[in-house]
Amino acid sequence: MFNDEPKDILEIEALIDEAIEKEDYDALNRLLDLREKLLPELPREMLVEIYERDKGRMELLKEKLKSFQKLTHQLEAGKRFASSQTQDEKGTFLNRDA
Repeated sequence: MFNDEPKDILEIEALIDEAIEKEDYDALNRLLDLREKLLPELPREMLVEIYERDKGRMELLKEKLKSFQKLTHQLEAGKRFASSQTQDEKGTFLNRDA
């Protein structure tokens, strides 16, 4: 995502949004660690703005988590269905559960 380590808080904030959008969670974690180092130096107003943006980001991440959970459930159901099927010598599918 980035070659040189960003040092500007605004650049880090933009890269955080980009990492979330691209679902690049390794980069997101690195960026959050970088940002954490800069937080003590920031004015209160900027900290409040970051906090507000983070609340929105958390909602977005919660929605992505729900999507991942739904997809995982669907994949597991498909896996169970596929493992319950077998073919006879003519290629006809037989349900092992029946």
